[in-house]
Amino acid sequence: MLMFFYSFLVVGMGTAFVGLLLDYRSMLYGGGFSILAGAFVITAAIADSSLLSVWAMPLFIASNAAMFIIPAISFRRRPSAVPKTIPRLIS
Repeated sequence: MLMFFYSFLVVGMGTAFVGLLLDYRSMLYGGGFSILAGAFVITAAIADSSLLSVWAMPLFIASNAAMFIIPAISFRRRPSAVPKTIPRLIS
C-alpha cells in the first residue's frame, strides 16, 4: 500500500513542480489531481474503508494518465508549447 502513497503524493508533487517550472498547465493540473487522489487514498486507508481496494488501482491509472500521458500528447501536438527557458535550465 505504501507504493500507492508514494506514487500519488511524491510523484504528483514532482510533476506539479515541474509543470510550475516549465509553465505547463496540463502537468500542473495532473500533479494536482494526483495529490488529491493521494489524499483520498490515505484517508481511505486511515478509515479502513473498503473503497480503498476498489478505487486504488483506477485512481493510480487515472493519475498516471493525467500526469504523464496527457501532457506528452499535448507536447507532441504543439512543439511550440515548450517554453524558451529550457536551454537556460540545462546550461
